[in-house]
Amino acid sequence: VKDNNLELRKKIYNKQKTKKSSIRQKKIVNFEKKKLCSDCVLFVVYLLCVPGQDVVFQSLGLSLLNNAFMGYNACIFAYGQTGSGKSYTMMGSSDQPGLIPRLCSSLFSRTEQEEEEGEGESFTVEVSYMEIYNERVRDLLDPKGSRQTLRVREHTVLGPYVDGLSRLAVASYKDIESLMSEGNKSRTVAATNMNEESSRSHAVFNIILTHTLKDLHTGTSGEKVSKLSLVDLAGSERATKTGAAGERLKEGSNINKSLSTLGLVISALADQGAGKNRNKFVPYRDSVLTWLLKDSLGGNSRTAMVATISPSADNYDETLSTLRYADRAKNIVNHAVVNEDPNARIIRELREEVEKLKEQLTEAESLKAPELKERLEESEKLIQEMTVTWEDKLRKTEAVAQERQRQLERLGISLQSSGIRVVDHRCFLVNLNADPALNELLVYYLKAMMTRSLRRLREQIVRANLLTQEAGFIAEELNKRTEYVVTLQIPAAKLDANRKRDSVLSEPAVQVRRKGKGKQIWALEKLENRLVDMRELYQEWKDYDDDNPVMRSYFKRADPFFDEQENHSLIGVANVFLFCLCSDVKLQYAVPIINQKGEVSGRLHVEFVGQTGAGAHYCLHVSVLQVKILQATGLPRHLSNFVFCQYHFWGQDQAIFIAPEMSTSNSSSTSKDPQCTVVFDSTKELSVPLSEDFVEFLWEGALAVEVFGHKQVNQRRNLALWDLGVIQDKTRSLRERWSEVTRRLELWVQLMELNEAGDFTPVEVVPAKDVRSGGVFQLRQGQSRRVQVEVRSVPDSGTMPLIVTSILSVSIGDVKVQQTPVSKGSDVQWDHSEEMDSYQEVDLDRLRAQWLQTLTQRQEELDQQLQKVVCKPDKSEDDVERESQLLEGRLTLTEERNAVLVPSAGSGIPGAPVERYRVTMETEVQGYHGDGADDFQSRLSAPLVGGLDALLSGEDEQDFCDLHVVKHCAHEVKVEASWDSTVHGCPQLTRVGPPDLRVYLTVRVLVQLSHPAHMQLVLRKRICVSVTGRQGFAQSLLKRMSHRSSIPGCGVTFEIVSNIPGDIYGPEDRDMLAKLAANADDDQSADSEAAIEKYLRSILAVENILTLDKLRQAPPTKHPDPGQAPTGETPPTKLSAPPTTAVSE
Repeated sequence: VKDNNLELRKKIYNKQKTKKSSIRQKKIVNFEKKKLCSDCVLFVVYLLCVPGQDVVFQSLGLSLLNNAFMGYNACIFAYGQTGSGKSYTMMGSSDQPGLIPRLCSSLFSRTEQEEEEGEGESFTVEVSYMEIYNERVRDLLDPKGSRQTLRVREHTVLGPYVDGLSRLAVASYKDIESLMSEGNKSRTVAATNMNEESSRSHAVFNIILTHTLKDLHTGTSGEKVSKLSLVDLAGSERATKTGAAGERLKEGSNINKSLSTLGLVISALADQGAGKNRNKFVPYRDSVLTWLLKDSLGGNSRTAMVATISPSADNYDETLSTLRYADRAKNIVNHAVVNEDPNARIIRELREEVEKLKEQLTEAESLKAPELKERLEESEKLIQEMTVTWEDKLRKTEAVAQERQRQLERLGISLQSSGIRVVDHRCFLVNLNADPALNELLVYYLKAMMTRSLRRLREQIVRANLLTQEAGFIAEELNKRTEYVVTLQIPAAKLDANRKRDSVLSEPAVQVRRKGKGKQIWALEKLENRLVDMRELYQEWKDYDDDNPVMRSYFKRADPFFDEQENHSLIGVANVFLFCLCSDVKLQYAVPIINQKGEVSGRLHVEFVGQTGAGAHYCLHVSVLQVKILQATGLPRHLSNFVFCQYHFWGQDQAIFIAPEMSTSNSSSTSKDPQCTVVFDSTKELSVPLSEDFVEFLWEGALAVEVFGHKQVNQRRNLALWDLGVIQDKTRSLRERWSEVTRRLELWVQLMELNEAGDFTPVEVVPAKDVRSGGVFQLRQGQSRRVQVEVRSVPDSGTMPLIVTSILSVSIGDVKVQQTPVSKGSDVQWDHSEEMDSYQEVDLDRLRAQWLQTLTQRQEELDQQLQKVVCKPDKSEDDVERESQLLEGRLTLTEERNAVLVPSAGSGIPGAPVERYRVTMETEVQGYHGDGADDFQSRLSAPLVGGLDALLSGEDEQDFCDLHVVKHCAHEVKVEASWDSTVHGCPQLTRVGPPDLRVYLTVRVLVQLSHPAHMQLVLRKRICVSVTGRQGFAQSLLKRMSHRSSIPGCGVTFEIVSNIPGDIYGPEDRDMLAKLAANADDDQSADSEAAIEKYLRSILAVENILTLDKLRQAPPTKHPDPGQAPTGETPPTKLSAPPTTAVSE
C-alpha cells in the first residue's frame, strides 16, 4: 500500500488481564461454516505472525519514526469493535507498553543519538492531547481540568486545526509520560457488557518534531517539521450487545456516526486511489474526527492503520466489517512530501494574507466588515503562535504544570512520587477500578459539617458574650460584686449514647462568680431569663427615691444575679449498653461517669439481669428486666452532698429516681480524700412488652443514668501542690489511665507424654533455683510427646478490651544446652552471657522512649503557656488561677517522668515490679506494646503482626520447627500439637543426661486478636527440659509416700499495651481551655481561635470513651470457627476477655 501500512491484531480473551498480549495462540476462530473473501483469509494468516507489542512496534512504529525524522507527517490509528484491544494496542499496560509509549521513548533516544553524531543538528518536541467526545473536542492537557468545548476551524494555509488547544514543549520522555498520564485521567471511559474499561471517546495525541540543521561554515540554517498523529479510536459497537442505555446509548450513536463517516471517507478515497471515480466527494466535514484527520487520510501524511478483531464467533459480523474496512483502506493513496522549512513559508503566507485582509477590510462595505475583522484576528493569532520562541514555549509548559499543581493544591491534593496524597483530617471518596490506569483517579471531598458547626458555635459564643456584658454592667451599677464569664460545656443530652451524632458536642454556658461565694454554672437560657429580672430591677433602681427605706431594703434583698441556695448539679452520665440482656447474661460492671467537661468523674457499679423470649419463666410477650444500682465510686468530693441518680427506661413516662442509703459513713465532708463513695443498693424490676423496636433498642441502645449531687459550701481550690490529697489524686489518675490501655495475658505451656494406658498426660515440672523459666520438665527417654499451649486473660489486670480469637500456629526450637557449675569438668560449654528466661525489653524500651517524647512535648507547650501568663503585668483572678493550674500540670509531668524511669510496684505502669511470686510462673512481666498511636490499628504496618522483633536473649529466629496442631479445646484458647524432639538434631534431647544438664527451648505461639485491633500477636516462652530414665520401683514408691503435689506446666505473663494513654486533663485544665475558647472579644483573638479547636479536640475523647466502654461491656462470645479445626476435632473458640463479670443464667 503506497505511503500506508496495514496491521491486523486479534484480542485474546483471558481471565488474567496481564496476559492480553499473549497472542501466540495457534487456535483462532473457526470460520469454516461461513464464507469469507480470500483477502480476509490472508489477513488472518498474517495475524499469526504478530506475537506481541514489541513486534508490532518494530513493524509499524519504527517505520513511522523514520518517516518523521525524514520530515514526513505520520499517523497511526487503531480501528475495531468494542473490546477488541484498540486502547491496549495504542497505550498498552505498565508491563507491556503500547505503540504510543514505545514510539515516544524511541523518539527521544533517536534525537539524543542524532545530536551526538551530527554537528549543528538540534531537535525540539511539542505535544498536544485532545479528546473527541460526542462530536465535541476537549483539551486533555488543560491544567484547570475544565470540560470546555473547543472550536474546530479550517485555515487556507494550515488546514483543519483546533482553536485554543494546548501545545506544550517537552524535553524528555518523562515529560511526555507525565502529560499522557494527566490526559488519560481526564479521558471519558465507561463499562459496557463487552468491555469493563471501554473508551467512550476518540483520543488524538499529536507530536510536533522540529529538526533544525545549521551549516557551521555559512551560518545558515533550515528546519524540517513533521507531525505525528497517534489516534486511539472508540470502538464500533451494537447497542444490543454492549447493553448500552441512556447516556451510553447516546455515546454509542455518536461513536458509530463518526466511525461510519470514517468508513465513507475511506471508501471514497479508496475509489479515487483505484481510479474508479476521481471526482467523488469525500465527506471530511461530516464528522469532527475525519475533519481533523484530513491530512492523514489522502493528504500529506504517511499513515498506518491497525485493525483489531475479536476471535469470538459471536462477533463474526463485526469482524467481517472490520476486515472489509481494512481491505478498502489498502487502496487509499496519500501524497506525502517532506516538510522542508515550513515555518518560514507558512509565516510568509500568513503575513501576505494579513496584508490582503487589511486591504479588503479598508475597502469593504460596512456589512462585510465584521466577518473580515474576525478572519484578520484569526490570522494574526496564528502568526503570533508560529513566531513564539522555543524558550517561551518551555516557560509556557512550566507555567501550565505549575497551574495544574496549584489547582490540585486548592482541592487538597498533592502529587508525590508514590501517587496522589490528600490532606489529613478530611473525609473523601475515591474511585476503584479493575484497570490500574483508571484506579484511584477521582477524589470527591465530603462536605465539611465541622465548618458549619464551628461557625454556629462561634455565633453562639458572640451572643453569649453580649449577654454577659450586659449582666456585668447591671451588676456593677447595683454594686452586686458579681462577675459573668462565658465558658463551654457539654450538654447532658449529648452525653447520652443514644443521641444523634453531631459535629460539635459543646455549647456556651456562663460561669457566675461572687467573691466569697464560689462559682456557679448557668445555662444560657437561665441567664436570658435572669436578664429580664435584672433589667426590671435596674429600671426600678433608677426611678426609686433615696429617702424611701422600704425600697432601699428591697434592693438589698433582691438578688437575681446569684443563687444563694443552689440546686443540685449534674456530676455526669453513665451509659449502660443493653445488648447483654438479649443473651440472658448477667452484667456486673463499673460504668464510667462522664461529666460535662468530657472527663471521667467516677464509676457507677451496676448489675443487669434480663430474661426475654424462650427459655424464661415469663410470658413470651413480656420482658422482665432487673436493674440494680449498687454504688458510685470515685466521685468528686465537692459535689458529693446528697447524691442521687435518675434514668428513663423504654416506655416509662416518668423518670426513675434512685436515692442513696443514709448509712454512708465514708462520705464525710471532713475527709481529706478528694474522692468518695456513695452506696445506693437499689433494685428495680421493669416489665416491658416485647416488640421489634424494643429488641433493636437492646442491641443498639444504652440506658443513660444521670448522677446528680449538691455542692459543698465555700469549697475552695487547694493551691498547695504538695498536699497529700492532691498527690494521691494524681497517682490514682495515672494508674487509672494506664489501666484503660493495658491488659495482661498468661501463656501456659505443658509437655505431654504417652503413658502406659495410651493417653497423653502432662510431665512433671520440678522447680530449680538456677532455672528462671519456671522449672524443669522431666522428660522420659523414647516417648511420644505433645506440646499443649493455653492463653488466658488475667482478671482485674486492666480494662482494655482484649479479645483473643484463636491460636493460629505453634512452633518450637532455638535449642540451647547449659550445665550447672557443679559439673565443671564436663565437656559441655556453659554460657554465662545469656539469661535463659522469657524476658525481653525491646517493646518496653520503645514504649518508654515514646512516652518520654510525649512528656517532653507537653512540657514545652506548658512552658510556653506559663511564660505568657507570667509575663502579664496586670494579672486578673483568672490569670492567677490559670498560673496555678499550669504549675500543677508542670509538677504532674515531673511525677510522670519519674514514674516512667522508676515505676513503683503496684502502680500499674508497664515495667513495674511484680508484687507476688507464683511457682512455675516467671517472676518478671513480659511486655508487648503498640506504637504510641491513639488508634492501635491506624499506624500498624502490614501485615498486622505484633511481637515479631521481640526476640529473647540469644534467640535464633531461623532455628524453629512448626508443629502440627492435632487438638483444639472447645471452650478455651488451648491447642495440642505433636512434637518429635529428634528433628532438632540435639543429642541431649534423645538420651539420658546428667542431672545438672539443662536443655532450653523456646515455644513460639501465634495468636489472633480481634480487639483492640484485628491483628496477630507472637508470644514466646522459654522452657527447660531434662531427659531422665525410667523410674525404678523404689523411686516411684518414695515419690508416692512424700505426698508432694505434681506441677504440670509453667507459664509467663504478658502485658499488652495498646497505646500511650492521653493526658486526661491535657496540658491545661479544660475549664481554663473552655474559658479561653469562649473569650472571642479577647485581645488575643488568634489564641482564642486556637483554643476553640484545641478544646473541641480534647472533648472528642467522649466518643472514644463510649466506643471502648461498649466493647468492655460486651459479654464473652463463644462460637466455633470451623476454618481452624482439623477434621474430626473440636474447633477453637473465640474467647472475649472484657473487664466485666458476666455470668450465664
